[in-house]
Amino acid sequence: MASAGGLPSAVVWVRDARGLVVSAGFLVAPDLLCTCAHVVGDGTDPPPGSVWADFPMGPGVPAVAARVEVWRPVHADGRGDIALLRLAGSPPMGSTPLALGAAARPWGKRFRVPGFPSGGEDGVWVGGSLRERQGTGWVQVQADDGGPRIARGFSGSPVWSEELAAVIGMTVAAERGSGTA
Repeated sequence: MASAGGLPSAVVWVRDARGLVVSAGFLVAPDLLCTCAHVVGDGTDPPPGSVWADFPMGPGVPAVAARVEVWRPVHADGRGDIALLRLAGSPPMGSTPLALGAAARPWGKRFRVPGFPSGGEDGVWVGGSLRERQGTGWVQVQADDGGPRIARGFSGSPVWSEELAAVIGMTVAAERGSGTA
């Protein structure tokens, strides 16, 4: 099994204006986070002002303000739904951007993904295997039987390839009551 390296320390809680954890994101550059547009805005427009990000799996769990740098709203066909957030301050020591990769012939390849679902705000890890691309171009992920499921609170989380030891995507949607996202 490939090491997840700095994966835990690069994962963030994304908080709304009230300070509540709404979902996840991850560090892709020293001062840049990636998450879903629907996590930080209404899906069509970026939020005014700053959003907050915490690094819950790193030392001290510092909150850092961030502003939307790049915005790709959700399109009618489901594509898009990406926000890049520029940090106003430094992430905690030990937080490093994640390596990015691409999964060629994904079927059966192992993945892991962190999330912050209701009741699991401290973090829940899901493992499973990749399937194939769907009509939107998204690759389907299937959680292991008997393990936790991908649910609300996983949007914006990095999908980590065990084989490549890199992020190969971002969790965007989950089917209710199933292990498929």
